This record gives sequence, structure tokens and C-alpha cells, in this order.
Amino acid sequence: MIRIKNIMVPVDFSDGSKKTVNYGLSFALESEARLILAHIGPPDAAAYDQAKKDLLELIPPDCRERMTFEIIVKGDDVQSELLGIVADREVDLVVMGTHGRGYVERMLLGSVTERMLRKLHVPILTVSHLDPEREIHTPAPVAMQGILYATDMTEGSEEGLSFSIRLARAFDATLM
Repeated sequence: MIRIKNIMVPVDFSDGSKKTVNYGLSFALESEARLILAHIGPPDAAAYDQAKKDLLELIPPDCRERMTFEIIVKGDDVQSELLGIVADREVDLVVMGTHGRGYVERMLLGSVTERMLRKLHVPILTVSHLDPEREIHTPAPVAMQGILYATDMTEGSEEGLSFSIRLARAFDATLM
């Protein structure tokens, strides 16, 4: 059985990252895990306060009463701050959105999600552009049908595969 205790969802307030929060909320409610919403922005006290309020608004009031959550707003380098939060808060799962950039844009700009995939040693659930009819709009149990395990065969890959197998069994999903 998989025990997920801490789930982090980085939020940049794009539409995609806001939708991703519902997936993090759903998994947190389903696994009785603590949800950590994190926003990394420019160092500005007024912006921090507004970001904290905006993050809180992404959690429906009825969910706030049923779960443990933490809101973190920091400024500096996005990747290093997120890696620090994962380590400091003992995050078990990261839920991140993808922006769906084209190939050329990805090559020139990269993405935070892609960089995090290369650096994190915990599972990352990526949420991409979904068919609007299949997308969840409010926190609800998520029916996971397929799990893709991607690896570069480096040290530690076996642990990721083991987690993917356990996750697929727990959700009665197909492992690809």
C-alpha cells in the first residue's frame, strides 16, 4: 500500500496551474495527505500577501475544513525554492501542470516542470491539456487509468519503478 503524506502543487496562477490544484486537492483528500500549495515569485512583500490570499482561494471552503494544508510563498529561483520545499517538508508527491509549449519553445525556454523532472527524487504527476469533458473542475476522486513511468536509467530508477508499480496496483491502473 502506498502512503502519501505530503503533496506539493506549485502554482504560478496560470489557468493550467489553477486546474492542477484540483488534482492535488483530490489526491490529498483521497489519501488524507497534507496539501502544500507553493508560489515562487519576485521578492515583494505586497505581492507575497496577495499570493497567499489567492492561493487560499484555490482551496474551496468545504475542503479547508476537511484537510490539512499549507501555503508557501517565496521569492528567488523557482527551481531551487521548489527543491528546498520538497526536502524541507518531506514531500512524497509533486503535482505540476505543463503549459504545452511547442518543440521549438521547449528547446529555447525549457520549462520548470521539465527541469523538476530531472532534479526531483520523488514522483511527479504531470497534468497536461485535457479534454474539457474529462477534466476535473472541483476536487473529487480521480480515476487513474494509466500510469506512464519514464526513466533515464540513472541510479535510483528502480525506486521510481517500484513506486509506479505500487501506485498502479493501488488505483487498478495500467502501468506503461
